[in-house]
Amino acid sequence: MLSSAPRVGGSNTAQESLSDELTRRQNEEGLTLISILFSKVHTIDFIDRSLNLAPGILTNMSFRLGTVSPNGTQVAIDNCANAPGFQQLHDAEGNCLGASDFGTAMLDGSGFRAVPEIKSPFYFPCWSPDASKFALSGGPADDLEIVESRTGQSQPIGEHEGDSFVEPQCWSRDGILVVLTRNEPRGKRTVVTYNLKTRQKIEIASGGNATWIPGTDWISYKYCGEDLRYCTYYKVRPDGSGAQVLFQTIGADGALWWSSDGRLAAYVSGARLTEPIGVESRVRVWRITDNSEVWVSNRRETDPALFQWIENKKLLSGTNRPLN
Repeated sequence: MLSSAPRVGGSNTAQESLSDELTRRQNEEGLTLISILFSKVHTIDFIDRSLNLAPGILTNMSFRLGTVSPNGTQVAIDNCANAPGFQQLHDAEGNCLGASDFGTAMLDGSGFRAVPEIKSPFYFPCWSPDASKFALSGGPADDLEIVESRTGQSQPIGEHEGDSFVEPQCWSRDGILVVLTRNEPRGKRTVVTYNLKTRQKIEIASGGNATWIPGTDWISYKYCGEDLRYCTYYKVRPDGSGAQVLFQTIGADGALWWSSDGRLAAYVSGARLTEPIGVESRVRVWRITDNSEVWVSNRRETDPALFQWIENKKLLSGTNRPLN
């Protein structure tokens, strides 16, 4: 059974506990966290606190990485040579050996459609709200760029491939702005917004792993100290104004991944002093309305470190693999 507690400074307003909300919504809506990586699709069972292999998803396909479309019906994947049932992921970084085809498919792997203009993406592709475009590295411009999913037409952002990246939740709700992270010298990072209409960029914050909070005009991002141990998640307006602390944590790894209603944020962080010996890190869920948090799965070094929210009951009957 999950247990949740408000963080220091959280609201005392009575409401359904976070653990109860996750349990109810998983039972009623099929709400879960999904990861598509290295030819495996994992979901998280909030009740058992377990990481599971999802059944019937991208069957007979080998792929390096992928992301789910905003409506949860399609995936964009780096498909290994479009070779059904043939596992090609053998190098240390999980890259496809030989050719790979970037494209889209339905969740069950049917209807794969290659986008030949896009080579193997540098990082996870980011769908636009209407699923008509991707923000990614690996398109025809050899740049961080916006690529039309149907035509392959590219709009370079002007960030050198590998020096900047987008997280899967990178678009404003009107599809005009994209938020990205720029890697700077000496390990520093900068949050930048790009306007597709004006083609202008604005540096809005020091930090990285920026994601858009759905349904709002706020961007979340992470800033860690020099030792990368103590981290703070913030939210900020697209013009860089109004920065506010969301919460602080230890050893955060990556972005906040937001539910479609903008209320729940999942993330990965290292074990805390109060947690059992042997725990390496955990996937955690934080609720913005009352600052409460629960952990939903232990995580080993070889387990996925990037998730998305999805509502689909068919994903929840997979092979259970509790992480003790």
